Amino acid sequence: MIRIELEKDRVRNGERVTGRAVWSARGEPAQVMEVVCGWRIEGRVERRESIIGRVEADVSRRSEVVLSFDFEIPLAGPLSYDGKLFRIAWEVDAGAGRDVEAKPFTVVPRKWE
Repeated sequence: MIRIELEKDRVRNGERVTGRAVWSARGEPAQVMEVVCGWRIEGRVERRESIIGRVEADVSRRSEVVLSFDFEIPLAGPLSYDGKLFRIAWEVDAGAGRDVEAKPFTVVPRKWE
């Protein structure tokens, strides 16, 4: 079983999305746990996706692993959007063996200075 915990589910571009992924072995062996942060465009447009960061840990001889993550959201990256023709979705994905979990979050514009 794998669980993702985000400190905030709404961040501004240029800020950081932080949290942790917790994996517990339930009889299912795994070698590596990986946490990936990225965005994707889906809908009536050409599908596109980008990974902005990745961390991993060896879980081969352990029954539980807590992996902290800290990814910087680029200033020039896309903002979250959910329209009629397409959407831009940000999420943190975690996987270990057959266990996978995805946690969406929202990226909003930073304050004008």
